[in-house]
Amino acid sequence: MSPCFVLLLALPLVASQYMGSGRCPSPDVKANFSMDQFLGRWYPIMNTPPMSSEDSGPRCSSCNLVRQMDHSVLIIPTPHPKTMISMECLLYEGREEAAKMEFHMKTESEFLNALMPTWEIRLLETDYTNMAVLYTCKDILDMVYIEEAWIISRGRTLPSRMVGEALELLEGQGIDVSLMTRADQTDCDPLPESSESSEELEETTPS
Repeated sequence: MSPCFVLLLALPLVASQYMGSGRCPSPDVKANFSMDQFLGRWYPIMNTPPMSSEDSGPRCSSCNLVRQMDHSVLIIPTPHPKTMISMECLLYEGREEAAKMEFHMKTESEFLNALMPTWEIRLLETDYTNMAVLYTCKDILDMVYIEEAWIISRGRTLPSRMVGEALELLEGQGIDVSLMTRADQTDCDPLPESSESSEELEETTPS
C-alpha cells in the first residue's frame, strides 16, 4: 500500500500482508489513546514479512511522526523511499476511537488521490516511551483477509520482556504471530542529532 508507512513498519503493506481465511479479527485498541504523546521517532522491531519472502524489510529503517497544521500526522521515513511520484503518507485519529487511526496517501494528483484506499491502523497498546503494537486488516469478499502486525520501539532495540508481552497481546487477540520476523536494526549509522527523538534502550533485541 504505502512506500512511506512502509518504513515505519519496515516494508510495503500490500507486499507484506499475511492472508487468512474467514473475516478479520477485531482486536481491542488502547483506551484514551493520545496521538500527541505518540508523535516522534519509532523503529520497527518485528513485523509480518512479505508473503514471498522471509526478509523483514529495509535495514535500519525508522519513521518520524510530525503533527501538521491541519491536525493530520505526517509520516517521515528514514531512509526515504524512492518513488516515481511525490507522495505524502498521513495518519488521522479515529473518529469514534482515537486508536483506530486512518491511514491516507496523498499525491499532487486529485485523480490519484481519489483512487487511493483508506486503511484503518489499530493501535493495540503503547506506553509512548518504549514500545507500541499496531495491526491492520482488510476483508476480501468476507471469505479471506489480509493482515499485518508490527511491534515498534522508540529505540533500535527492545527488551526481550517487552517483545514477549507484545507477542502475547497479539496472540490473545486472535492474531497469528508465527510468521513475524525481526527487523534488522544492527550496525546502523546514527541519525543526525536533530532527528533523534529518544534514546535507544540498553538491552538488545532477543535473537
